[in-house]
Amino acid sequence: MLFSAPVPSGVCTLWMAALLCRVMQLIAAMCLCKVVFLRNYGMLVMGDTVEEAFLTATNVMAAVDTQVTLAC
Repeated sequence: MLFSAPVPSGVCTLWMAALLCRVMQLIAAMCLCKVVFLRNYGMLVMGDTVEEAFLTATNVMAAVDTQVTLAC
């Protein structure tokens, strides 16, 4: 259950519709890419194995560090 207290149906429906829209966008992005950056949250990494996901995350972080270093 998303809410512990009763919420007017209009507010609940709008909130849930916005959440569903975000979830569908995230699912679509994860189907196309192995790495998705979430603004203000970090990144999601997928791989066929845990090792592949870990190596991908490590490589992405190294690339981001390099770009930030070169930009400054």
